[in-house]
Amino acid sequence: QNLPLSEQHFQKYCVISRAMQILASWYRFARRMESKAEDGFEGLGRNVGRHPKTYILAVTLFTILCSIGFMNYSAETDGSKLWVPSNTRAQKDSAYIQDKYGKGFRSGSVLYAAQPSIDNNLINLDAFEQMWDVHDNIVNNVNGAGFTWEEACGIRDSDGNCATSGPLQFFYSNRTYYNSVVKTLADLRTAVSADKFPTGQLINRDLIFGKYVINTTTDEIISAEGTTTVYSIGLGTTASEEWEQSFIDVMKIQEDGYVDIYYFASRSFGDVFGAAIFGDVQLLMVAYLLMLMITCFVLAKRYDSVGSRVGLSMCGILVIILSMAAGYGLCSGFGVKFVPLHQVLPFVVVGIGVDDMFIIVASFDAQDEELETSERLAKGLRRCGISITYTTATDVIAFLLGSVSSLPAIEAFCYYAAVTLLFNFCFQVTMFSAILCMDADRMNSKKCDFFCCFPACCCLPASLNASPVTDSSDSNDPSKQVEMISVGDNENDDLGDAGKAYQQVVTTEPDNAGADGAFVGGGTAGVGVMVNDKANVTKQTFKELNSMQLFFRDRYAPFITTPWVRVVVVLLFAGMLGACIYGSTQLTQGFDFIDFAPDGSYVRDYFQVARSLNMLVIEQNTPVQIVYKDVDYYTQSNQEEMLRIQEDFLDGRHNKGPFTSWVEEFVAWVPTNSSPYNASVNAQGYLTNSSVYYHAVEYFVNQPDYSRFDRDVKFVNSTPGDASTLSIDTSRVSAYHIDMDTASHQISGMTYARDVVDDSSIDPTPIVFASSYVRIETELVIVGEMIFNLVYALVAVVVVSLFVLIRPSAVLLVGLFVAMIDVDLLGMMFFWELQVNNVTVVQLVMAVGLVVDYVSHVMHYYLQQSYDKTPNERLSDALVEIGPSVMLGCTTTFVGVLPLAVADSIIFRAFFKMFFLIIVLGGSHGLVLLPAVLPLIPFEDISSYTTLDDSDKRVKPVNAKEMEEEEVGGGAVSNQQQQQQQPGEDVVVVGDNAVTDAAPEESEGIV
Repeated sequence: QNLPLSEQHFQKYCVISRAMQILASWYRFARRMESKAEDGFEGLGRNVGRHPKTYILAVTLFTILCSIGFMNYSAETDGSKLWVPSNTRAQKDSAYIQDKYGKGFRSGSVLYAAQPSIDNNLINLDAFEQMWDVHDNIVNNVNGAGFTWEEACGIRDSDGNCATSGPLQFFYSNRTYYNSVVKTLADLRTAVSADKFPTGQLINRDLIFGKYVINTTTDEIISAEGTTTVYSIGLGTTASEEWEQSFIDVMKIQEDGYVDIYYFASRSFGDVFGAAIFGDVQLLMVAYLLMLMITCFVLAKRYDSVGSRVGLSMCGILVIILSMAAGYGLCSGFGVKFVPLHQVLPFVVVGIGVDDMFIIVASFDAQDEELETSERLAKGLRRCGISITYTTATDVIAFLLGSVSSLPAIEAFCYYAAVTLLFNFCFQVTMFSAILCMDADRMNSKKCDFFCCFPACCCLPASLNASPVTDSSDSNDPSKQVEMISVGDNENDDLGDAGKAYQQVVTTEPDNAGADGAFVGGGTAGVGVMVNDKANVTKQTFKELNSMQLFFRDRYAPFITTPWVRVVVVLLFAGMLGACIYGSTQLTQGFDFIDFAPDGSYVRDYFQVARSLNMLVIEQNTPVQIVYKDVDYYTQSNQEEMLRIQEDFLDGRHNKGPFTSWVEEFVAWVPTNSSPYNASVNAQGYLTNSSVYYHAVEYFVNQPDYSRFDRDVKFVNSTPGDASTLSIDTSRVSAYHIDMDTASHQISGMTYARDVVDDSSIDPTPIVFASSYVRIETELVIVGEMIFNLVYALVAVVVVSLFVLIRPSAVLLVGLFVAMIDVDLLGMMFFWELQVNNVTVVQLVMAVGLVVDYVSHVMHYYLQQSYDKTPNERLSDALVEIGPSVMLGCTTTFVGVLPLAVADSIIFRAFFKMFFLIIVLGGSHGLVLLPAVLPLIPFEDISSYTTLDDSDKRVKPVNAKEMEEEEVGGGAVSNQQQQQQQPGEDVVVVGDNAVTDAAPEESEGIV
């Protein structure tokens, strides 16, 4: 007022003032919504408590109704449909090729690895004799769906004989022919060192032999450590699978000799992975049993036949199972596919569900036991309802945002997770709360629990008649005493040793006084807020704190708020964050498909040995084909372009020949004397006459030496019977990819091959395709999917937090903590040798929904404490109230997933690692770092922004010195006559100070 105000300063002042007005308006709106929500939960709790059976029946019927959706249940296990974005280039190319050439052959493969007894060399007469024995065993004894090998084979030579792929192909897969040409080891070496098979097909030695050695002088293969024989099947899917099963059964009893024998069939992955999943389901049952045991231990009020609460715990787990049944049924009813990934969802649901159970029960138990159970539940839900709604809303919204993923598996998983978690929340606040009330009535009636944890199955009146609060004269145990005290008399609000184990709970009879009158879980004994509703009598009682609450109040809270401890905690977490930022930058993507095979399975053995021999087809010598569509094949420019494409393709780092190319062979054959069309070629040696070209190609592929190309060239005649309209509909040539052992190599190999055909002048553009491309498409988007889902989940946390925490500073702090945990999680993945892949991305999506629970509960309860106390005291109160529930939530979830550490399936083992990291990082940030820094951050007291229409229900703390003395639960508690309040006068009790304010309007912000 005394300084001149410049126009610039005035404008700044106006901007700040306007901002404060907007913030104040937001505070009033949010507090009003919060108050209505609390009233809603209170009303719900009271209604559930008065009609528990109705709610139990309603939830049961709703579950049954949703379960009708299982009639539309449909599962999807095809990885190409689950882990590949819709309408990708690879999918379109695959569909075109399947339309023109049909699906690829299914097969059975036999891998031979030389033993030391033959010097680790398969180029040995004895080794080949054993390979022929195995071949004869397959030919004679494999009979699936009524088909022998001769009837089921998919590839035949020009004479119609079944052909295998591998070393037997050098001898027409015919033992009689082999015996006629191979008499000595020299004969064998000469035969297997040819550059072409007898059919004329060029040989890729790397595809036939593993770790072979060549005589550089003679170019003969003198040794090889491994080889593979492939039996391609030309039956339908069902018949092929039956033939493969017969093949596997025969190979199981095949004995090793000079060589070690390993086998694999197209169905093998599905068989062993499904068996492993089924076996690990037993671990899932163990996990649920462990969670049930811990829940029984935690929820028990007393360890006797009445207070054990085993029945309540079992019902709580049952409620979670019902929520999953309803969620799964509803999603199935709407046609959402069930995918194998959903088998990890029960762990998420039970972890969150048990956490909600603990919070509801803790809030219920914190109420005055003399109240009716419906009132206890009403006050309990009023206290904790918003908190569990907060965490559920963030979880559900995060999963719903994740459902827009381009990966169908993640989309389906997020739909199931969002719906199931929503039902879990609804069932907890209705059905479980109803069961909780019924269980409380049972204990009040001294009736035995549903199941006793101890041999004594009868009630124990002596122990049950003991009141939670006892007179000091009735017990010599200091922890069970409550002295005659008067709140406000003691300078330090210290109840002494006799009162340290109790917290003050203030209730109003006969009617609740509203949101601001509820006081539950204050950690400082003897300090409370009283609610005065005109003539209603206000009662003060003391609730005994359990051992965990005492630990948080007396030991942990003072320790974590010690200045030097805060510095150490902040430095440790900052160091961990820095290390994890580095780790996250080093994180790689990819998934070792061998890990899909369970430990000890024949599939894992096959692929591990194949990899050691450099014969793993999906990593080395992966077949890749270039497909030409309906182009003008006869033009010289197109023929030259097709040959150029082959040359450019072989220049790639991850590409290798030889090409199986009808184009190259035809261009070389047509000018020769063996070609009846050599007179029609031009000066450059190309056949360009359109009326002759296609007939020449047809003649070419029907020659015995070139009949192998018959499957590669598809002719079409627009006018059947008219030879002049003959043309080529589509054709293909093929080569190999090599060194496709990492995600980066796979992406590089596919991208280069596509660039080669995309840069060609042929119209329409040719297709380049390998079966692995469908999977590699996932690698192209998986990192983006991870970032997309993490960001969307973080946005969901911030948006929901804004409506619950209200204060922008608190919202930003929670968002910062969740982001820190995400970064730490990514960094720890690197240090634990986990990669970004289909499995871990899904668990990263789940992570945000889980870690926000640990952080948000502590933050929310801290903000709910009385601002008349110091920040450290408010933190202590918050930790007493919510700390045990958060810690127990971490513990039960960890114990629940602990059995998965020994699972056979890599899916479950990776799930355990990720869940372990989520629990440790989320729990440590929520219970260590956040309590260390919370008291240092000023948060505005926004209680004054609540406008109540009924002035009689304002918070009116009373002077404890003038409270009326009365007996509570059999224990003598010091009370004075209630203060005769003068009109317009409020008394606020803060520690030991009673402040009287004759002008309530001026102290509206003090609660």
